Amino acid sequence: VGRVALDRVAPPGLESGLRERRRLRCRLRRREGGVRVAVQLSLSQLSDVNVARQEVEFYSWWRHSWRDPRLQWDPDDWGGVTELSFVGVGPSKEVWTPDDTVYDATETEYLVPDTLVNVYHTGGVTVSLPISTTIPCPMKLRRFPFDVQECTFTHGSWTLNGVDVDVAPKVVDGDFVPFVLSENFEPHTEYEILHVKTEHLDAYYGCCPEPYPVITYQFTFRRHSITYISGILMPMILSTFVGMLAFGVN
Repeated sequence: VGRVALDRVAPPGLESGLRERRRLRCRLRRREGGVRVAVQLSLSQLSDVNVARQEVEFYSWWRHSWRDPRLQWDPDDWGGVTELSFVGVGPSKEVWTPDDTVYDATETEYLVPDTLVNVYHTGGVTVSLPISTTIPCPMKLRRFPFDVQECTFTHGSWTLNGVDVDVAPKVVDGDFVPFVLSENFEPHTEYEILHVKTEHLDAYYGCCPEPYPVITYQFTFRRHSITYISGILMPMILSTFVGMLAFGVN
């Protein structure tokens, strides 16, 4: 269904015409210049920090934007329609979408099947994917409960190299912004995120001479120690003091 000002519906023929245009579910060919995909991780929740399994699970929106010239049209020819929606994820996908993912993930769950992408008459495409991701995170507990943990993971295209797909951080007001806390971010009850470090680079692998653009993320978070101080350490200190006092009196 077309979405434009005044809720006008897309004229018959526009959507079907775009779908039939040169197999839109296929990626852009190299002679067409490939595609640059801008990515931003919008973190909604650090949902689980599992010390026993050395894993961290987080829920986030992965925001994507790119340009596909095959999806352009002239609004004047189609009743002023400037935006359409197509299925971009799942077996029913109608247009090409990037296959970027977290390389290190032990589990990735797409929370909304058959996600819609927004397509604009300029050829611009945007989509936000709600995803639950679990990554391995070796933890150092020597300073428990005052420990600070770091988890690192890499995000990039799963099958396509940089000649075909250039995965890059989203640009906001001229600055790279690959990470933000979502407007509805829910703080973890036991851990506090101190900062998130990101780096955009070209990775090279032994299989192939081409570069693979990736974005690395490093989460640094600290345990809320006050719970352990008030609930464990202070009672232990008080009980020890009382025991010593009783021994001294006797």
